[in-house]
Formats: sequence, C-alpha cells, structure tokens
Amino acid sequence: MTAIRSTRIAGLVWGIAACVLACGGEEAETPRAGAWQAPAASTASRPEGRNQTPEVLSVRFSPEEAMAGRPLRAVVEAEDGDGDPVELGFTWTIAGSRIPSDGAEISVPPGLRRGDRIRVSVLASDGRSTADAFEASVPVANRPPRMASLEVHVVQEDEDDPGRWVADPVGEDPDGDDLDFRFEWTVGDRVLEDAEEWLSRAGRKRGEQIQLRVWASDGVDESPPLVSAPFEIGNSPPDIVSRPPRMDSSGRFVYAVEARDRDGDRGLRYSLVQGPQGMTIDPFSGELRWTATVEDAGEHQVTIAVDDRNGGVTRQTFYVDVTTTGGSGRNG
Repeated sequence: MTAIRSTRIAGLVWGIAACVLACGGEEAETPRAGAWQAPAASTASRPEGRNQTPEVLSVRFSPEEAMAGRPLRAVVEAEDGDGDPVELGFTWTIAGSRIPSDGAEISVPPGLRRGDRIRVSVLASDGRSTADAFEASVPVANRPPRMASLEVHVVQEDEDDPGRWVADPVGEDPDGDDLDFRFEWTVGDRVLEDAEEWLSRAGRKRGEQIQLRVWASDGVDESPPLVSAPFEIGNSPPDIVSRPPRMDSSGRFVYAVEARDRDGDRGLRYSLVQGPQGMTIDPFSGELRWTATVEDAGEHQVTIAVDDRNGGVTRQTFYVDVTTTGGSGRNG
C-alpha cells in the first residue's frame, strides 16, 4: 500500500496540513512532527458498523504548471462524513513511470520537455475504508530561452561595396526548442524595429553611433534582449558616380570626374594615378584632359583617385583606345 500521511479533520482536509477537531466533546490532539495518529473518533452518534468512506473533493497544483528542476505540490481537499481522521497517500508518475515520492510534494525531474504531463493519484482513508483514487495531472511549463552571445561582423563583397553589418546571435533553450531571433538596430537617435539581421553601411554618416538589440524566441516565450556595445561609424570613402566619355574625332579627351561623399565631406581632391603622357587632372574640379597624337595610337590604361582627406580614397580605372583610321577611339 502507498505510504500515507495522517490528517485529523472534522470536515475538510487541505493537502497534508493537519487540522484536528474535537469529536463527541473530546479535546483535539495536537499533531506531532512527522506522521502521527489521531485519537479514535467518537462513535456515539454513528450507528454500529456503518462507516462512511472519506472522499477526495479536489486536487490542485502549486505552482499551476510544473517547472523542471523545481518543487511541485499537490494541494488536496478531502472530507470524511463521520469526522474521522483522513490519511492521504500519493503516487506520482510521468508517462507511466513512477516518481520516487509518496508525499504531497515532489521535485520535478530535469530533462522534461514542454507539454509532458505529471500525474498524481491520491488515496483517502479513514482506517476503515479507502476511497477510489482521485487522479489529476499538470503539464510541464515552457522554460524560456536566453541570449548567450552576440557579435557583429562587417561583410563586404569587394572594395567598391559599402558593405553591411551582420549580426551573429547565439541563443540557448533549456527545452531544446528551435529558436528565432528578433533584431532592433539603433542608428544615432533612430530605432529600426523588427529589422533584419543585417544593416547596410550605405548612406551612413561618419560619427553616427550604432547599437543592436537581439531577442531569442522559442515560439512561446521570448528572452530578455542582449545589447551590443555601441560602435561608431568610421569614415566612408567617396563614390565616383561618373563614367568616362569617348574621345572625340580630333583626338581630344575631356572627362569631368564627378564624385560624392557619403559622409558629406567637402573639398575632395582628385589625382591621376596612371595615364598616358600629357594627360592631366585638375585636383579641385576633377576635370581630366588629354590630347592624343598619331604616336599615341593604341590602348592606354587610366586610373584616377578621389581622396576625401579623412582617410577615404576611391579609384576608378578605364581604358582609352587611340586609332589612326579616323575613328573615335574606345573607352571602357
């Protein structure tokens, strides 16, 4: 028989807490520590041989959902029509396997998953008869995930690509659930909610501060956010937005180089890195000039550079082809 704990009542019993009432004018006995036996109930008002079987009225759990690794208590309401002491016995199981406890409280085993159910079977006895088992169950609650780490990397396809910041979050879930992440970027005083895991560097200004918050979700609960350390946008090189024209029929080549700076830097400086003899560029306006001669027939590589004077330099390379057949030369 399942081990039981003794409780003396005159009407109702809550859990395993003992409330001993006097019967037939007798004084109630104070319960001692551990299991105890109450004095026999008075039979003065009970017809000989007619005992009423006690009854479990309800079982509730505290807390209402089981949490792996934490205590769980069954709170029982029972009564005996004769006012006899009621002894309660508990049998705990998970998926048919017995949990080693015969008391009203257990420690929920670790390793359980969300939705697993813990069952308790409660017997109530007055020493003469035992009620049918009262069964109740409680689900194992979801354990929320947590953010473990967060890194931000710069990804750039090539030297002309402004690139993007890409988040690399790591989350942990005690139930082994798959995780999704929610991202929030802060750029200066602007908050970009429900954003992607990446943020383009295009259009960002030098000196702006960026910060990233990331939440992990298992589909039921969401973790507190993990916040990256703020970092400052560095200098961006200027962009050359113009393309070289064709050489005219007289052999003159004029190219007004146009550049823009993402940081708003002014006073860009233009220079000729490589070009045929006699080609020049104005360092302030960016106008590139050259007049070819018959001796210059052939293909010439030209490289120009634009410097924002804050550490950002952009280069553009193209080719000028000089022919002596009267055609216009080609540029690529």
